[in-house]
Amino acid sequence: MVDSYHCCLLLNDGEILIGTTEGNVFKRKLEDIEIIKNRDLTSQQNFENVLIDTSELLLNMQGTIRSIQLLFNDRCIILSDFGGIQIYNLISQEIEIINEEKFSKHSKMWRLLVVDENNFITVGNYGELIHWDISNENIQKNSKYCDKHAFFCLDWFNREENVFLINNYIGNCYLWKFEDTEVIEINSFNLDRNLQKITFVDDYLISVSYSGRIYVYLK
Repeated sequence: MVDSYHCCLLLNDGEILIGTTEGNVFKRKLEDIEIIKNRDLTSQQNFENVLIDTSELLLNMQGTIRSIQLLFNDRCIILSDFGGIQIYNLISQEIEIINEEKFSKHSKMWRLLVVDENNFITVGNYGELIHWDISNENIQKNSKYCDKHAFFCLDWFNREENVFLINNYIGNCYLWKFEDTEVIEINSFNLDRNLQKITFVDDYLISVSYSGRIYVYLK
């Protein structure tokens, strides 16, 4: 199987972390913007054309890397689809294992969302939403179920109020709120779309579906 890029995290110093389908996480550096301007970015290799050739392998996990997000204090958190969760320190290069990989369809996780330095959310198969509290050595894990289908979209709906949206492949959407160290479901609706990623511009919700179509909704 060809090892393909699957997700990334852009760092402030022009470096980028890249997660792959074979469970690798690489650190690479972006080319200078003046060099990029003269590159051909229309080919299938356009992503490689903005990166310096050298790369550093930071770690390897079982399964595809599904999410890389900045946690706090030069630490990033990484999720694989077998449910493996690791925290990588960008300075010391130390790795902290939060959750071990499990080779079961029931343990599959597809998306991760950081709330703050001590809390994050994951969603996976069979409508499972998990709130993780890593504020102390005894990690707290609280599961919620609001659907029977897998969730593939997890993004902020209103960051200021800690409201996030999850969506499954038949278009069922649920709004949840993180409040007082708890997650609470506050609303549900259907967009009839298998969304993979959402973002907000003013009052509009812009989404990308599994088929690659872009949809714009009024929030």
